[in-house]
Amino acid sequence: MSGCLDGVRVLELARFQAGPRGGMLLSDLGAEVIKIEPPGGEETRRMPPMVRGQSLWEREMLVKIDDPVAGELYVPGVTVRLSRTPGRVGPIPAPGQHTDEVLRDLLGLDGAAIDALRRGRAVC
Repeated sequence: MSGCLDGVRVLELARFQAGPRGGMLLSDLGAEVIKIEPPGGEETRRMPPMVRGQSLWEREMLVKIDDPVAGELYVPGVTVRLSRTPGRVGPIPAPGQHTDEVLRDLLGLDGAAIDALRRGRAVC
């Protein structure tokens, strides 16, 4: 999978956790990622001191997850809790982890069609 975006240039303008993580993933796939930040730097770098309020953690409104690509992330917890389906915050899928499954099971493509998409760099 590495290198399938070689030669692609990306401007990463995102301001919150999902955006910078996306930039890192694109870089891992070979893209040249140019990070644009506001003066004073990214707000998420100042986030840990702001999230020390104990009630946020006790109510699981904010949870910490360890991501294999981005490292330690602070993400919103499940805000609506139902008794039978309480929900949970789980691991973030790796890039391309479900690509074949989606192309095959949801779009009905066979192995040859998926290989052709990869050769054409439409998917990694």
